[in-house]
Amino acid sequence: MKTGRRWLSLFLAVLMVMSLMLAGMPAVSAVSSVVEDDEPEDYVYVDYDVLLEQLKVLEGYAASYAEENGGTVVGLELNYVRSGIEKYTSDSWATLAGAINQDFIAYVDQRNAANGTSTAQLLGFELMLSPYNNEQVDAAHMIGVLSLANYNAGSVTSADFGSWAGDLVDLMQYSKTRASGSDVESLSADIRRNCLGIDDQTAHSFGIFDIRADLDAYQINEQLNAGQTLSQALEGYYTSATNMISRAASFLNLRFPGKTTKEAVRAAILDAYQNNSGVILLEADRNLRGDTMLREATCYAWADYLFSLADGFLVGGDEPTPQPTDEPGPGGQNLPSNDYYSVFSSKESNLAPGVSQTVRKAITADDKQIVYYVATVDVAREDLNIYANYHNNDGSSWAMARVSDQVDAFVKNHANVENITPVVATNADFYNMTTGRPTGVLVMEGTAYKTDGGQSFFAVLKDGTPVIGSAGEFAAIKSQVKEAVGGGAFIVKDGETFVGSTTDYYKNRASRTAIGLTADGKVVMMVLDAITHIQYRGYL
Repeated sequence: MKTGRRWLSLFLAVLMVMSLMLAGMPAVSAVSSVVEDDEPEDYVYVDYDVLLEQLKVLEGYAASYAEENGGTVVGLELNYVRSGIEKYTSDSWATLAGAINQDFIAYVDQRNAANGTSTAQLLGFELMLSPYNNEQVDAAHMIGVLSLANYNAGSVTSADFGSWAGDLVDLMQYSKTRASGSDVESLSADIRRNCLGIDDQTAHSFGIFDIRADLDAYQINEQLNAGQTLSQALEGYYTSATNMISRAASFLNLRFPGKTTKEAVRAAILDAYQNNSGVILLEADRNLRGDTMLREATCYAWADYLFSLADGFLVGGDEPTPQPTDEPGPGGQNLPSNDYYSVFSSKESNLAPGVSQTVRKAITADDKQIVYYVATVDVAREDLNIYANYHNNDGSSWAMARVSDQVDAFVKNHANVENITPVVATNADFYNMTTGRPTGVLVMEGTAYKTDGGQSFFAVLKDGTPVIGSAGEFAAIKSQVKEAVGGGAFIVKDGETFVGSTTDYYKNRASRTAIGLTADGKVVMMVLDAITHIQYRGYL
């Protein structure tokens, strides 16, 4: 290996669906710095379909009870579900969100016995899997937030305290001994990198399960305030388009309308947080009131995370709705437009010598919105390399690992190489969600860990040549392969569209990751987020 080379660490696929973190393969850093922990084994899940089914039964009972005894359907159902979540039945929660309505519980028990129904399935759960992409959401936490907000007649400060603001206190406490920095900016960066998004069952933290629940609660509560029942709100909210970008943009536009810059979002988050009376008491209880720099850094880490996701989809009070345009784009070129989508925003940047990035936002023909990231790599340069990676930079055993840990392991294991700098990383291959075993091939720095799989692949040969091939072509070149990962369907082959209009891939909208080769030998990576849930209006 040459010393002094700048290494480009790319973990690539011909095509795959982005969903949960792929085993051993980093996610694109331009999208999010929050990563997911391995799935805990001792959480109690509620099945989404069962949840909807039993909520509809419960809503019928709540309507009958409210007619005879008073109350609202939503208030009664939230109170009932909350009664099965131990941490939300304490005396303090009785003060915050109302005492558990034992009369209604007895009424429901009688109806269940008489009708053979089983709304008790709504009690005692913690997590829920989102029905379209299996994202894990702390549904118990979401119910707590909704119950608190409903009890306080939609109070925004109450909702803040029950969700993100209260969770930022947890993040402060978690970061106090785990993050470091000499000033607010460096401390904030360390918190975002190493503490935000961590689901730690042994300590107060602000994990990805909480983040999804907090952001989802605001949208669902909006529908509850508009007169929907809980089952209606859930059914309308969780769609194939619900993802972290839509969540962040919707939350910021709803809670902090008109804040369209990172500085404005930071200021709004900090102001709402430090002026919340519940937060002040919670900080005092945790002995955190004197940590001004930690408070600011924590709020900024949260604000920066949200803004990095939502940038370009934040709506100002008097700003016009972005529309597709034929006006010249960057470099005097027209923005792309075809039968499928029209680009309305395009930003270009150089990530490193020989590595450029284009970020484009577009509106599809059916009035949905997408954003895609394209990185182009000049692999002919002597100071750029493409590497596959897995778990702790070792594919000798199958395992699951967080994205940031994998990149850190790569750097650590190559510490003897001067100026090592991972520049871009993206997902690769499908995998077994239990064992972490990749579906396709895996070759790392000449070591073949898996050479079967019966699917397409991306490889770098020992002479530096990048190759994309079908399953049957790998055996013929495997002795020449230095790096390789598996992929999925071909999109373009020999310059021609390869996906037929009758295929499931063509017909089904989803977030995608792809890798390609240009005619002059450059490598092109693309990550696309299908933000079909977002619509431009007063709030999203």
